[in-house]
Amino acid sequence: MRLACQIRPTADISIMPLLAADASAAEGTVRGGLEGSERLTTVVFVDMRGSTSLGEAKMPYDVLFILNRFFHEMSKGVAATNGHYSQFTGDGLMALYGLDAADPATGPADAVRGAREMLMRLEQLNHQLREDLPEPLRIGIGIHYGEAIVGAMGPPRSQIVTAIGCCATCFSMAFSISGVPLMP
Repeated sequence: MRLACQIRPTADISIMPLLAADASAAEGTVRGGLEGSERLTTVVFVDMRGSTSLGEAKMPYDVLFILNRFFHEMSKGVAATNGHYSQFTGDGLMALYGLDAADPATGPADAVRGAREMLMRLEQLNHQLREDLPEPLRIGIGIHYGEAIVGAMGPPRSQIVTAIGCCATCFSMAFSISGVPLMP
């Protein structure tokens, strides 16, 4: 390996590879997630309640159809209230608020508006799918504001902007085991 620089180190140096050893030249233009930063952000978790019984009552294709409609409506609710749809996990999703705001402290108020928007959209979706559902879809929504590491993460070709750290991880675990729905 040849370093294309003109420094003359006077002490030990370390080198951090930016690409895997087997990477091609084209992969050098793919963002590597190095732009992440620790910052205040609002993390919203949405969990569909009772999805196991839905899966037992419906054919897999029907469950997939219902989940895709659910995620579509929830992501529209997030986008309409200045949020960023970060990721989905099974029957839940994570959204971030305050990412593009001049003041990240506006995130919690936007997240509450987002929660209300998602609840309204869920009510409409339940009405649209009333003939296809054994019982209405229910969700739990949790909102937390705090420090997190936010940036593009994941494999080079399918990175997502997300948050990690205690703000996201600890809250997610506590929320998922609570089982407390915000919409009966």
